[in-house]
Amino acid sequence: MNWILKGMLAALWQVVGFILLLVLFAAGMWSFAYLGLDPGYGIISFYIGTIIVVNLYFSYISNRSSLNSEKQ
Repeated sequence: MNWILKGMLAALWQVVGFILLLVLFAAGMWSFAYLGLDPGYGIISFYIGTIIVVNLYFSYISNRSSLNSEKQ
């Protein structure tokens, strides 16, 4: 029954992450509209920023796991 709890917690974190991304996206769209810029630039910058952050995270995880395997 532990697998149900782990699955539900994983789903919860995914939903929280998705909501966080939506809030950041909405804030970016609002700020670009507030500044009088085309909202398309906000969309492009959001996706570019998301891609960079995800790649940096995976690079960090990969580097950390390779360092841990070298220590053992």
